[in-house]
Amino acid sequence: MALAKAQKPADQTGMLYKDCVGKGNYTTNSTYHANLNQLLTSIYTNTEINNGFYNFSYGEDADTVYSIVLCRPDIRPDDCRSCIRNASDSLVRNCPNFVEAIGGLDNCMVRYANRSIFDRMEQGPYFWVYDDRSNVSDVVGFNQSRMTLLGMLSDQAAEGDSRYKYARGQRAVDFQIIYALVQCTPDLSASACRDCLYNASGLIPQCCNARPGGRVIYPSCNFRYEISRFWIADSTNSIPPPTLTNSIPSPPASTSQDLYEMEDVELLQLDFGTISAATGDFSEFNKLGQGGFGVVYKSWRKWNGGITPLDIIDPTLNVGPRSEIMRSIHIGLLCVQENEALRPTMAQVSMMLSNYSVSLAAPSKPAFLMLRETSILPLLSVSDESRTKSPQWSNNELSISELDPR
Repeated sequence: MALAKAQKPADQTGMLYKDCVGKGNYTTNSTYHANLNQLLTSIYTNTEINNGFYNFSYGEDADTVYSIVLCRPDIRPDDCRSCIRNASDSLVRNCPNFVEAIGGLDNCMVRYANRSIFDRMEQGPYFWVYDDRSNVSDVVGFNQSRMTLLGMLSDQAAEGDSRYKYARGQRAVDFQIIYALVQCTPDLSASACRDCLYNASGLIPQCCNARPGGRVIYPSCNFRYEISRFWIADSTNSIPPPTLTNSIPSPPASTSQDLYEMEDVELLQLDFGTISAATGDFSEFNKLGQGGFGVVYKSWRKWNGGITPLDIIDPTLNVGPRSEIMRSIHIGLLCVQENEALRPTMAQVSMMLSNYSVSLAAPSKPAFLMLRETSILPLLSVSDESRTKSPQWSNNELSISELDPR
């Protein structure tokens, strides 16, 4: 692991990060040395590739050199090639006689090895760079918004093609805007790209938890975020990236904030037949209670009963990865806890669903839990007479619903 602090973007001669991988050495003026120089030169002098990604090899047998180069997707091809040349020269000079090395400047990354490094996701060595000038004031809110943004951008980048796998976007928090860009080497599969960015984001607590800007660089992917826009808006590099925009700061009113937070959340919708099957055709046996929004059925009692996931998941819903189903149930139970102060916000729910590194608290009792009638009555101060005369009481007598004609 290597740790580096940010340099000025204009400094393109010194390495921003590097690692001379200790996996062997070559002899000066050997065939491998000559092949390495030839390969790197052929990359930064190539004018046919304009998407900023190169995966070339040169040589034969044990003297074959493999190289992957990745430029930031928003810079011009000429700037990309200039960055590659400076990074290549600096890397060879700083890692003399190493058969494998990786390093980069602000706008590009260069790596080479005496083994094939194509079409595979590699997570080491890794680096982080951060802005150490100050910390954000609302650490929790900033971290949540940043992780939500990175999670959504990672999904978008993973759906790219063999030329590009990146996305950029922005998100407002506390009248600030977080700008972020994520990128994978395009030779990765969608799942490998997503996994790489997910693992990279897991390093944030170590490097830049309260930092207003930072980046994590893996050999196969990287991300960067800042509170000012750092990418080039109108680059002539190539096609525009997938862009996520959520830049309008929400007004201070709580209702508007809730609506703003929900814009990025995809709600789960189940058809009538699925719900009917899951509740045993709305059986009284599965009923937990009833409030202003309708009947609540069983999952919390079984969750706390020390039983296996198979006992919790209804057979009609038992499709897909078991861990994802269990996590969704866990998050759902957190959202219906009796103490509303313990319930997560929609922004937190979105972060929980998109980032598996976020640990989940144990859910407490839900707001509506079926109890025996004798155990409910002593808790209420309403007389029997008023209970009889008031048709607005819900069945569990914990909430009131008033009906108005339209």
